[in-house]
Amino acid sequence: MNKPIKIPGPDHPITLTPTKGRVTATVNGKRIADTREALTLKEAAHPPVQYIPRKDVDMTQLQRTGYETYCPYKGECAYYSIPVGGERSVNAVWSYEAPYAAVSAIREYLAFDPDRVDAIEIDSEESNKALVLEAFDTLFNKRDYEAAARFWSPDYLQHSAHIEPGRDGLFKLIKSLPAELHYEAGMIVAEGDIVMVHGRFSGHGRPKSWIAADIVRIADGVLVEHWDVLQDEVSRAESESGLPMFGRSFTA
Repeated sequence: MNKPIKIPGPDHPITLTPTKGRVTATVNGKRIADTREALTLKEAAHPPVQYIPRKDVDMTQLQRTGYETYCPYKGECAYYSIPVGGERSVNAVWSYEAPYAAVSAIREYLAFDPDRVDAIEIDSEESNKALVLEAFDTLFNKRDYEAAARFWSPDYLQHSAHIEPGRDGLFKLIKSLPAELHYEAGMIVAEGDIVMVHGRFSGHGRPKSWIAADIVRIADGVLVEHWDVLQDEVSRAESESGLPMFGRSFTA
C-alpha cells in the first residue's frame, strides 16, 4: 500500500536553520557527537530537534536496529542504538536516509532522542546571543508582540530610566513608537547567562538615532532581566573623537 506523502505548509510548518554554536551529545559520560554544523529542525508544535552531520558522530558507538518509522512529511526513518547506554539507549538515534524534498538537507544527518541520552547540549553563550538577536528583531523590527512574548519572562526585571517596569512596560513603549522604528544590532558578546549587544534605534520620532548598550540576563531560555545605556548618535561634525558611535562610518 502506498504511504501518504504530505507537504509542509501553514497547517504543519517545518523549518531548517543552521544551529549557532557547538552541539554535543553524550551517553554514559562518553561524547558520541560533537559538531558546529548542526541543523535545527522545527516542526509544527513539536520541540526543536538538533540534526548532527554523520561525519561528526562516532558511528563506532552506534548499532543499527531493525526498528523503523514513517513520517508523511519527512519519509522513512531508520534507528540506531547506543550500546554503551544500555537499555535506556535502545533506538536512541534516528536518521532519514532518503528524506523527502522539503527536508532534503537532513540527508546524512542524525538526531538523538534527549530522553535516551545523558545530554544534548548547545554551547550556551552562542545560543544566548542568537536568542537575544531573534528576540530584539521580533519585537523591535517585526513588532510581533505575541511571538515576542515567548522571548521575555512574565516576571521580566527592567533596570531602565526610560521604560516602565516589566515586560508590559517594554511592550507598551514599543507600541507607542512609530511604525518606522528600526533596530540594528552591532557587536554582541556573551558570558555565561549575560549577553551585551551594541545597537542602533532609528525611526523612533526623535531627531537623532539612539545608540544603545543593552545588557540582558537569560534563564530557562527567556530574557529575565535588563540594563541599558542610551545615547543620542552624533554626526561627524559633533564627534569629539572623530569616530562613529556605531559601526564603521557616520550616517551624517
